[in-house]
Amino acid sequence: MICLIYDAGKFKKLKYFCRIKVSTINVHGFVISTKKVTLAAWILILSASVFFSSCSTKKNTLVRRTYHNITSHYNVYWNGMDNMRQGLKEYQAGLKDNYAVVLPVYNYGDKAGTSKISQFADIAIKKASKAINKHSMVFNRKEYVRWIDDSYMLIGKSYFYKQDYPMARRTFEFVIKTYNDNEIKYEAMLWQARSNIQIGDFNRAEPMLDMLQSKISKGDAPLKYETDLNLAYAQFFILQKNYDGAIPYLNRAMELDPTSAMRTRCSFILGQIHQRNGELNEASRLYAYVIKHAKSYEMEFNSKINLAQCYDAQSGDREFIVKKLTKMLKDDKNKDYQDQIYYALAHIAMKDADSVMAIDYYKKSVSTSTTNNYQKAISSLELADIFFEVRDYTVAQAYYDSTMQFLPKDYVGYKELAIRTATLTDLVKNLQVIQRQDSLQKLASMPEAQRIKVIDGIIAKLIADEYKKQLEEQQLRESQMLLGPGMGQGQDQLQGGSKEGRWYFYNPTAMSNGFSNFMRKWGRRKLEDNWFLTDKTVANFSNEVLPSDTLTGSESDTIQGGKKGVPKAKNPKERAFYLPDIPLTKEMVQASNDMIIEAYYQAGFIFVEGLGDFGNGTETFETLLERFPDNKYKIQSAYKLCQLYAQLQNQPKSDQYKNQILTLYPESDYAKLLVNPNYYKEINARQSEASKLYNDTYKAFSN
Repeated sequence: MICLIYDAGKFKKLKYFCRIKVSTINVHGFVISTKKVTLAAWILILSASVFFSSCSTKKNTLVRRTYHNITSHYNVYWNGMDNMRQGLKEYQAGLKDNYAVVLPVYNYGDKAGTSKISQFADIAIKKASKAINKHSMVFNRKEYVRWIDDSYMLIGKSYFYKQDYPMARRTFEFVIKTYNDNEIKYEAMLWQARSNIQIGDFNRAEPMLDMLQSKISKGDAPLKYETDLNLAYAQFFILQKNYDGAIPYLNRAMELDPTSAMRTRCSFILGQIHQRNGELNEASRLYAYVIKHAKSYEMEFNSKINLAQCYDAQSGDREFIVKKLTKMLKDDKNKDYQDQIYYALAHIAMKDADSVMAIDYYKKSVSTSTTNNYQKAISSLELADIFFEVRDYTVAQAYYDSTMQFLPKDYVGYKELAIRTATLTDLVKNLQVIQRQDSLQKLASMPEAQRIKVIDGIIAKLIADEYKKQLEEQQLRESQMLLGPGMGQGQDQLQGGSKEGRWYFYNPTAMSNGFSNFMRKWGRRKLEDNWFLTDKTVANFSNEVLPSDTLTGSESDTIQGGKKGVPKAKNPKERAFYLPDIPLTKEMVQASNDMIIEAYYQAGFIFVEGLGDFGNGTETFETLLERFPDNKYKIQSAYKLCQLYAQLQNQPKSDQYKNQILTLYPESDYAKLLVNPNYYKEINARQSEASKLYNDTYKAFSN
């Protein structure tokens, strides 16, 4: 019902201007009375008059307050809120959780992915701002339109979901100060704390949460905020990786009856935390609950995987769990999750102390991980750690390198892993130099015919491998082109390739499967010759070779002469590709030996200083001295061996190298340092004294 209030004097004037002298009006055969037209005109004009007068926010009247409350709510604020709700629903549907780490209570995605929700958030901000600008009625510092504070909150939340947290904080702070007597300030306090948590400003977030907790405890703030408050506390601790601190708040939030989806998520998070703490029975109970109530298959699947990882070697249910995981591998809907299943199987093998089986499962996890880069990184890291522990540094370096390609920079211990990877990379480079130069020297020492045979064997093997890979790819393409249930249908597809949807390249499903299979087998490879080779310069100088034709006269002369001017071929399937590096002259042999000496010396220091591996360090320095007794690093290597054997508490060996230095190099700094451990300190002291004397002299001269 609409009430019209008007002034009697004004009504008379309206009546005068609306008078019509014509008695009747004929409209398409219908006769309308003049009186009815006059009455309709009066009502229309009166309605327009009331409408325009009520739009004003300058006077505090019942009509105007009613109009602005209704209009701001249903015509502006509601549209903005509904738009934001729709955008948030679509945005959250596209978010992916990383189940390999403890989940946050709220997943807001990353800044790079907020472009989609920003479109909805901008509209919501525009609508809310319009409600404030056109409908706010403030008299005596009191707001008479109840939807204005909600509009400010909508603006703050919109900035929050856009991840413009500084603007969100300022907006919520304005609401707290401006509406201090309004219940909405408690909601603003909660959202301001959330903003500080997401931006990492935990020093500001905690006092705000504590203040709101105190208000709720005293009864000043409504109890309806308690659930969200406990969830905010849990987020506060989880983002700081203080997982134990989040446990009581997650449990309290679940007691307060949150939504079904949030209860399931909290149960999963608690399961992850208890699993990390070794409380496997409690973790298993929580995962079992999640499996029954999960809203998404992804969460259900990861609960099953984590439940399997809670396996206790003493419980005796290993066969059942392995059988269940193996069955999951065969399920088509788990095709994209095979890497995680293999990872769980590897964990079980490690608990059973079966490192061989664990390595096999970890390798399968890496090879089948085509879409989950984080899982690929974690599986590679597990393999790298295993090989590092057994000091197989070459293999460990390869897996650490793969790990660093996919591991996020916020991973705990990322810097330490980066340093270890760089150290191992330097070590492997030096070891490869030694291996390569030794192989080249071995090749140079062979008779010419045998050398030619080895090179041709390398080329033949390369060609055979290439043909094998091409054949496998051809078979893969053919198997995917035959999409029908029978061979007849497959032939129809091959012959009638122009039919839409039947030819391989017209079928998006087949194309997608082909790409996935290729990525699973080969990973990402640059489009170039010999793309299937990881290292196109490394040759295996094996004695097992295939027969081949003899070299041409010019090639034979080149090998015999070992000339430096031989052009380097780019094709590894040509003999000329290998010839220039073979050290066939004294100068080239000496250059090769110098490279080996340098690599041994650098590798020795990396073993000792970079990896703390004294065993390999001493072996490397001793090998250097044995192979090259008069190398340029002889005294440095002997001194290092003296130190290393002293640290290994092998005093006879330490004294052996000490006496060697004192006998052969009595005037060297190393000999003086062995006799006087404070030798360098005394030198530094003398240098400091000389420097001080110089400065005093220069000052006196200047004066």
